[in-house]
Amino acid sequence: MSLQDMEWGDLVGRTFLCAVDQRPFESYGNKFCVLTPLVSAEGERVDEPRERLFPNRGRIWWMLRRELDERWITPGVVLTVQLERAVEDDSDRPDKDLLQARRDLTVLGSNSYLEVIRLDHDPEVGQLLDGAGIPWERPTISRVLVAGPKNVVGPWAADWSPDGRVRLKALIPGRPLVWRASLKKLGQTILDVGFTANGWDKRFPEVTIRVGLAHESILETLEQIGEGIDAADDHQVMNWALKRMGYSRSEQQRIKAIIERASEAATEEEAPPGRMDRFRKICASADRVMGLGADVAKELTSHEAFQHLIEENLENVLEERLSREVESRRATIERQTRELEEKCQDIQKDLARLDEEYAEKDRQLEAELRQSQARRAQELEDRERALEVHLDRLAEQEHRLNQRAEALQEKFEERNEAIYQRLLDDLPILMRIRQHERPAISESDERVERGDWGERDSADSTELLPTFLARPRECGGLTESELLDQFQRVARYRGFVFERDDLANIHIAAKVGLWTVLAGPSGTGKSSLPRLYAEALGVQEEQLFVSVRPDWMDDRDVLGGFNSLSGRYEPAASGLVNRLIAAYEDERAGRGGLYLICLDEMNLSRVEHYFAHFLSVMERPATSRSVELYAASLGSAADPYAAYRHLPIGDNVRFIGTVNIDETSYFFSPRVIDRASLIVLEEPDLSGSVLPENDRDRLGGLQPVHRSEYESWIRSHDQAKESVRAFVMELDEVLRRGRSGLAHRTFRRFLRYVASAESLLDEDRAFDLAFAQIVIPRLKQSAVGFSAMIDGLRQKMTEGRFPRSATLLERLIEAQGDYDFFQLL
Repeated sequence: MSLQDMEWGDLVGRTFLCAVDQRPFESYGNKFCVLTPLVSAEGERVDEPRERLFPNRGRIWWMLRRELDERWITPGVVLTVQLERAVEDDSDRPDKDLLQARRDLTVLGSNSYLEVIRLDHDPEVGQLLDGAGIPWERPTISRVLVAGPKNVVGPWAADWSPDGRVRLKALIPGRPLVWRASLKKLGQTILDVGFTANGWDKRFPEVTIRVGLAHESILETLEQIGEGIDAADDHQVMNWALKRMGYSRSEQQRIKAIIERASEAATEEEAPPGRMDRFRKICASADRVMGLGADVAKELTSHEAFQHLIEENLENVLEERLSREVESRRATIERQTRELEEKCQDIQKDLARLDEEYAEKDRQLEAELRQSQARRAQELEDRERALEVHLDRLAEQEHRLNQRAEALQEKFEERNEAIYQRLLDDLPILMRIRQHERPAISESDERVERGDWGERDSADSTELLPTFLARPRECGGLTESELLDQFQRVARYRGFVFERDDLANIHIAAKVGLWTVLAGPSGTGKSSLPRLYAEALGVQEEQLFVSVRPDWMDDRDVLGGFNSLSGRYEPAASGLVNRLIAAYEDERAGRGGLYLICLDEMNLSRVEHYFAHFLSVMERPATSRSVELYAASLGSAADPYAAYRHLPIGDNVRFIGTVNIDETSYFFSPRVIDRASLIVLEEPDLSGSVLPENDRDRLGGLQPVHRSEYESWIRSHDQAKESVRAFVMELDEVLRRGRSGLAHRTFRRFLRYVASAESLLDEDRAFDLAFAQIVIPRLKQSAVGFSAMIDGLRQKMTEGRFPRSATLLERLIEAQGDYDFFQLL
């Protein structure tokens, strides 16, 4: 099928010759480039407009291999490319190419094509073999043809150098032969393709590029219709001549010198009439004598009369030539000496003139500087006086505002006390009005009025529970490694790229700790990861996603509070209380569910304010870990939340928070950091193939995880290896130099993480991650003994064994002044 009949999807897996469209640029640590398709490997030319076969820009996306030298990647350079579908093949976005070059199968040049170098004159072989080369602005294919207006000469082996020249030699050294043929006779076998480069690279102006290409089958045509020309270089010619003559190089030089001197000193003594004139003509040029061939040269050098002339006149010729050479050199030296003396005098005059000009400019600049300094000093004095006056006015205004604020506060307190007292006085009346105006009540409400509550399974409390609690939970029988495979499969199916170690890290941190925080720049997948993890565990119904609001001030925005007017507890709109109640009832029934509570963008407001209840109880044992919804003196048995006034938080609950790293959010206080594992998500590597997003499709073949299975994968700190415990103790000694020693709960969490990671990560990798997300966030540059502590940590947490921790420690050292952990990321 020809290119005319194809669509862009048919090109996947096919090979094309392409030209570089722009210089490489860097993105996310990789080098990228755009290519223009020229011709298929089968010889079919890519006609304009290229956008038909290569939407949307008529170009191809290419990520360079790291070993390629960028000097050889300039607009117009030809490459052989195998095509594949682009990572982001979005046809609705005109700035996205739908095809890209397969990285491992893209090579410079071509094995089946020759590049045609165009000159403005018909090339001569002698000029092309000149060692200086011919000018050419970009690297060429290794085999080339040189074309003028009428003729083509080739083939040649091309060697391009960064000085912008191409040096040519015969393609086959043992057979230095090229052919000259008429450009007209070659017809359409030479392709001339043009395009506009740098259209998407604003660093450089657009430029028109023309690339000439010829398939290697043209070589047979050249031999058939062309004229064969010797393309031996000077070295090959000289070697050939010496071999024919039977002389070495040193012998050839001596023969040339003898012939030249003999021609100058020859006389007609003892020679037949006319013989010497003829000899002088023959010896007029030493090069001509050497060109007569080996037989004539041997005959001349072996002739008795010739040898007699050499012996008789050699000494005189040498003396005369030496004297002439000495006189010539002396005259040249005297002339050059006079010229240098004159130049030296001119230079001295110029130096004196420049000294005077410099001194004058120096005086002018000094005067201007004194004037400028005086003006600047006067301006500073004026500004200081104006600033003092402004500060006095501000202080006066601040004093008046403080007085007004104090008066308003007193007035507000008086009115608040009056309103509160009036509300207390009217409360009995309001309660009676409410009872009279209450609408018809259901049977369950009548039981509430009668006080018929029973235990926690009353009708009012039961209606708080979700319907999925009535369905039994299955046990999938997965191993922990199989769960991680399932986690990775879910992420890829939903269109995300995460390293397996990062997914394992999130799973380990979540299973060993009540609270895990995912931090990183916007767009790294923080908010999606809890959903993906819940889907991999099979707990999508049990999961709760809470979007933190910037106006949250205290825990009432999360938990809700008691309404004195209605006489009932009213939970917050976040739904957190109802989901914690469901988790408690799930645990009582032994259903085996896992509850993931995700607080998205939790640092939009201050965590230590709205999450205060949870921070207080987070490190307690599960048997005493609960939050109080309202005081015991408030409410009544009619409130459906009365049974959960002390709401337990069991081991089947995990909190996962996400944190954006930008200037619009709050950083964490030490109290918050000390209770969480802070996982830093790196920017994803998008070089791999990414599946399209399938948010609405249900992924089949997933096995749910029962709580009993999940807890079987958790190891206590007592189960950590003795070598790990010893190394943590060594690090604790170093941390104590900066008064940052590990607390008991930090020490236990560290060991619990490393022990629980044994089946998923190697020991050094687990240790590196635990140190980076549990210990480093607690370090402060302002701590006493920081330098000694950080030096000790760098010696132990080496880059070879613990790369992530070593990188964060280096950033910590480079941080200026005091800082927050998130500023290192």
